[in-house]
Amino acid sequence: MYGCFFLTFCIGAFFAARENSAAAVRNFLISSLGLALLVLLASVLHFDRFKPGPVTWVWFGFFGLAALVFALALLRQRQAAPMLSTSAA
Repeated sequence: MYGCFFLTFCIGAFFAARENSAAAVRNFLISSLGLALLVLLASVLHFDRFKPGPVTWVWFGFFGLAALVFALALLRQRQAAPMLSTSAA
């Protein structure tokens, strides 16, 4: 069941990498950031169900890193967007 989150990220990244539209990539980044943050929120709310150990660190580390990477990519795309629109004119 938990593999569905990883599979979702992989499939979304595959399609986003092949996308030419900046809006479509932005939508992927926003939805993936939302998914990562919601998984972290749900995990924190149910932290008592996690067993102490490396697997817990990997779980929180992966989704924390994913949220950070998607947020930074979204910021980078927003900064690059004005440059793209002025060069196309």
